[in-house]
Amino acid sequence: MLGPSADALYERGYVTLEPGDVLLGYTDGISEAENPAGDAYGVERLRDLLLGKAWTSARDLVESVLAEVDAYVGSDQRVDDQTLVAVVRRR
Repeated sequence: MLGPSADALYERGYVTLEPGDVLLGYTDGISEAENPAGDAYGVERLRDLLLGKAWTSARDLVESVLAEVDAYVGSDQRVDDQTLVAVVRRR
């Protein structure tokens, strides 16, 4: 678990990743990154990026997400942390 809240209740669960599946954990600095007009990058745009390609490595996935967010924001200035944890099951 990443970033638990002390007063929240959590339920344990299990998921089996099949070949080709991707798991991506991210902080709100990714989904809430804003372009010059003040529009957030958003979860839907992130989902579209994830579903738009067959990822071959976690590194490629992380680098692609960061590049897309940077391009959307229009600068390399970050106002919030941007943390990603990726798992790509190849076989």
